[in-house]
Amino acid sequence: MNTGNPQRSHWATSIGWVIYSMNEIDYLLINVYGIVTQQPIPIKLPAKWMKATTAERLKIVESVLRDVPESPATQRINRIFTRTKALLDKRNHIAHGVLALVDGGGFEMLRFHKGSNQMISMSYSEILSLKETAIKLSDDLSLLIALCTLHKDFVSPYKPGETLGSEIITPYDPAPAVQ
Repeated sequence: MNTGNPQRSHWATSIGWVIYSMNEIDYLLINVYGIVTQQPIPIKLPAKWMKATTAERLKIVESVLRDVPESPATQRINRIFTRTKALLDKRNHIAHGVLALVDGGGFEMLRFHKGSNQMISMSYSEILSLKETAIKLSDDLSLLIALCTLHKDFVSPYKPGETLGSEIITPYDPAPAVQ
């Protein structure tokens, strides 16, 4: 393949953004673990953390999160984790797949899927969509960490009679719930 091929460069840039953004999310999970366990920095992580995959790290945080009283922060953490889990297999497709030439000289990202015992492919438009989703998710996680750090009412458990699921905080939250 010619390195001067603009199509190849577009693929490489988009693939790089997906991997970069997902790695940011993985790293930011340390801060989320600290928030959920109410630890100041430096955060003491469980021994199994360093050898865990991103999916396993999400499960570690979720196991602690189940024992924490609900708050605007826990509501948002749960939503962000749901969105993150939806991207993990696609991230693995990119990280372990092969960019291949297909009919007509175009490209597709191919990967053998053990579960279905077949080759699966990902188009450039799917990569672009995944790139935008991963960047947004990383940004949302960074905002969550900032809100938890700066606004104690965001991390405080809901008070009796308060509407569960409400994320209204003072000052105004610039990123309300994403549906």
